[in-house]
Amino acid sequence: DPVLVNHYNAIAVSPAKHPTVNYELAKEFIAFVSSPEGQEVIGDFGKDEFGEPLYLVAAPTPTHTPSPTITSSPVVLPTTVPSATTMPSPVASATPQTPCFGVVFAVTALLAVSYVRLRKRRE
Repeated sequence: DPVLVNHYNAIAVSPAKHPTVNYELAKEFIAFVSSPEGQEVIGDFGKDEFGEPLYLVAAPTPTHTPSPTITSSPVVLPTTVPSATTMPSPVASATPQTPCFGVVFAVTALLAVSYVRLRKRRE
């Protein structure tokens, strides 16, 4: 169900603004989460217990950006925009009223622990 899809991002904070952060480790973690190995951890999470993954892996990064198509006829834009009250809403609310912050933290912790374990094995 598209309404239940939550997109997650990993962003390393700026070491210039926060000099006490471990920026290099943050970059390594982000690289792991977005790597095929990290995506496998995400894609396998929940399979043993529920029979199917609880999270979708990231979509593959496109390797080619298509050039924009140029048309011979100009595009005509509307001169007025309808007010928000006249625009139909396909869904009452696309965001759940009670976000599952615990799930987000659990997934982050799972990924962090997995990354640390894999990193230690390689050392």
